[in-house]
Formats: sequence, structure tokens, C-alpha cells
Amino acid sequence: MAPEQSTILPEHQQQSNDHILNARVRLATESDVPFINKPIHKMAEYYNLAHECQATETSLFAALFNNSKQQPPLSNPFSSTVSVFLIEVSPTTLPIPPHQNNCRAIDLAGHEFDPETIHKTIHVNHHINDPKESLFRTEKGTIIAGFVIFFPSYSTFLTKPGIHMEDLFVRKGYRGMGFGKLLMKAVANLTVRLGYARMEWTDITWNVDSHRFYEKLGAHILKDWRIFRLDDDSLLSYGQLSD
Repeated sequence: MAPEQSTILPEHQQQSNDHILNARVRLATESDVPFINKPIHKMAEYYNLAHECQATETSLFAALFNNSKQQPPLSNPFSSTVSVFLIEVSPTTLPIPPHQNNCRAIDLAGHEFDPETIHKTIHVNHHINDPKESLFRTEKGTIIAGFVIFFPSYSTFLTKPGIHMEDLFVRKGYRGMGFGKLLMKAVANLTVRLGYARMEWTDITWNVDSHRFYEKLGAHILKDWRIFRLDDDSLLSYGQLSD
């Protein structure tokens, strides 16, 4: 995850050659899967983990949307599944967002609500270089600029759920405009409205700029904790009940 610095200019500083970009954070739909899968592989390259990336559009679709078809009408889609917020942009007025089935949230008190759709108008004083724009153009003509993947966690001590932010990615050409911050704000807003206790994420040790960025947001590093992982052969071996 990389830090984002906003380039939204005060009105009195805007120049005549500024480009207006309308941005919106919304929940991903089934048709958005290709726009999420491609950047996942780019992100794996950035972290030198391309050899470990097994994501496909099929596996991503199954993780994000198969469970939603089986949920009863009043279940909370954010309580047990992986979710994705997208940020989409357009130089013109943003169209009505696509319809989303079973996307109403339920807080800990049992109250239903719709997740907030965050809008932002940004004045960009340079040409946006996006040679792959056509690959990220939606049916409604907007361009997908980034995403954040998150899912529920749980605190035993607080006896409350939380949200774990797994990955955040902003496409090259749209970085430095505050889009990463908007995506994180959308997750934080949902966490608060659900009545959950906290929002957590991990970051690689060498990404010091990101650490500083997160601390400016009010986040703190859990210096006394380490992540442990069982996977591949180690998991298969230890998972055998016959031993």
C-alpha cells in the first residue's frame, strides 16, 4: 500500500488549464471483477511476489460474489464475506452507479443502512497518462482508478468485530491525487457505521513512506506483535489429524 498526497487545489489557486476529474468510491459489482484482477497482478509485481499470485477472474468472482447469492434477505453482507470498494473517475458527470444486490449493511444494533457513496471533485493541473484506460473503462464509461479489499475480523478482548483491510491499490497515473486516502476513508466510515471496534491492516517493513502516511491518519504500529503463517506443505503436514 502506497501513501497518497492530495492534489486538490483551493479555488483561488486553480488555473485555467486545470482538468476536472469527478471521483466516486462505490462497492464493486460482478462486472467489475476484471478491473480488480488485473491490478492484483500488478501489485504482486510491485512486492516481488508475482510467482505467488494465483488470482484469476474465476477465483476472484467466487470469493467476492458466490456467497452473496446464498444470503437471506436480511443478512449482513459485510459480516462474513470479502468486499471491495472501487474508486471510479470521469471528466464528466458520473452516471448513476450500477445496482447492487444484497448490499445493505446491518450494524450491531440490528439497524439497516446503505454504505456511503463518497464523491469528490478534483482539479488536476497535468494531463493524466493512462495508456491502459480502455482496459479499465466500465459499461457506463467511467474509469476504474483503484480498489481496496477488506473483510471482517474479531477482537476477543473487545468482544466486537472489526474490519481488516487486506490490500489497497491505486493505478499508476492516478496516484498522488488522494484516491488511496478516499478508499481508506470509505472503509473507516463503514467500520464506524457498523459499530465495529477497529480497522487494521498490515504493510511491508521497507515501505517506510506508507508507515508515515498511516501514522498521520492516526493509525499506530503494533510493534510488539508479529504475523505468523502456516501455508503450503507446512499447513498440509500440520493439518493431518493422524499425527
